[in-house]
Formats: sequence, structure tokens, C-alpha cells
Amino acid sequence: MKRFVSFLLHDMRSLCLNPWHMVSVASSIAAMYLMMRFGLPMGIDERAILPVLVLGVVMIALINITHDAFRDDAQQGRIIHWSYAPLLMEWIIVARLCAYVMSTALPIACIGGWLFAPHGEAWSAPAMMLILSATLTIIACGLLCSALSVCFEMHQVMGYLLTLPFLFAVMMFATIALGEGERSAQAAMMLYALSCAMTPLALWMTYRILRLGA
Repeated sequence: MKRFVSFLLHDMRSLCLNPWHMVSVASSIAAMYLMMRFGLPMGIDERAILPVLVLGVVMIALINITHDAFRDDAQQGRIIHWSYAPLLMEWIIVARLCAYVMSTALPIACIGGWLFAPHGEAWSAPAMMLILSATLTIIACGLLCSALSVCFEMHQVMGYLLTLPFLFAVMMFATIALGEGERSAQAAMMLYALSCAMTPLALWMTYRILRLGA
């Protein structure tokens, strides 16, 4: 119990320093506030989505505690980091991806709905798909870069730096795609293609990297 509390306190400290955590928690809180203040776009029932957001934030905290405990055991020599359980590392990464999708992608999509439809108009499904595709692609790229940084024992900051070019490219496509005209349709198609290509590629490469590191 004492060890669990110490990891919980460590996780709360790291929450304030990790940009992914800050974006996830801030977007969830903002989405919850907007839901209570204005209701959800497209007539979605907030009773269905609020538990998902809360569960996503809780999952992130629990996953990070598990990861910290696993890493601490490896550093103390109680286990061998890669040969102990590569499947556990894969589970941690996949679970973290699911948690970020639940607690970041959904709120960002909803907040985008209020921003692009400020007068209570129904936000179009294609626009929501664009935001979700962009968010999923960024998360997939972050997943891959994180696996690379872990495998090659790079500093965590390097993992974020590797993600930045993908982040700027995806957000550029998303910004153009949310406009009007032929150029916007082409950007939307490029974003969908990038999302469909990057997500399975990132998952497969992450799996291979972890297996090679085992």
C-alpha cells in the first residue's frame, strides 16, 4: 500500500511535467465543462460520454503507475527489463494509446465541434471524422516514436521531438481540410490516407521493435 501511494504521488508530479498528460486532462476537463454548459454537439447524450472521459483519465494514471513500478523493478535488478515480459510492455503501450484516445481524441473532437459551430448548429460528421483521424494519426506517431526512444534508450524528450514533424504535418492537413474548395477536399483525402497508413504501420512497427528488444 505504501509503495502504491508513493507511485501515485510520483504520477501526480509527473502529470504536471508531461505534455501528453496535460493535454489529455485539460481537454477532458474543458470538454466536461462545455458539456455541462452548452450540451454536446450532434445530440450525443453526455451521460454516455462523461464516464468514458473519466475512465480515460483514471486509466492513464493507473497505466503510468504500472509502468513506473515495472521500470523501478527493472532498474533495481529485480527483473530483466526486456526478457521479463515484453508482452507487458506491449500491453502498457496499447492500453496507454486507448486511454489517450478516450480522454483526448473525444474531447478535442467535441471542443472542435463547438469552435466550428458556435451557434448551436449541428457539426458535420466529415469534420468530426477529420479531427478524429488527425488525433489518431498523431497518437499513432507518438506511439511509434515512444517505442523507438524506449528501444534505443533515448531521453524521453527525444521521443517528443521525433513526434513534432508528424504533428505539424497532420495539423497542416487538418487546417486546410476544414476549409472549403477543391484544395480542402484534397487535403482531407491526404489526411484520411495518412491516418489509414500510419496507424497500422505504427502498431506493427511498435510490436516489431518491442519483440526485437526482448
